[in-house]
Amino acid sequence: MCTVLDSVFSRLVEDILLSDDMAAEETLQLQRLIQILLENLSSLFDSLNSIHERVKLQEDVTHIPVDELIPSLSKLRKLAGRISSSFSNMKLSMQE
Repeated sequence: MCTVLDSVFSRLVEDILLSDDMAAEETLQLQRLIQILLENLSSLFDSLNSIHERVKLQEDVTHIPVDELIPSLSKLRKLAGRISSSFSNMKLSMQE
């Protein structure tokens, strides 16, 4: 499951980064879509954590955060943060 999610998130990040010259409205929509995606998948992430915790108890493995189980998830979160930051900077420069 983690491998599939990692593949999907990697593809999303790659496609977003390849998008060029997005308008402000599109940037806001993209930011919101990423937030909705992460919110809607939070229960799945919780399930993955609990499954991993059970395996950890059986195999005496230390805790591994979901971001390490799905490496591209942190990339998607960072990208969402950069989109927010870029949009905020763009709004500030337009006001000056």
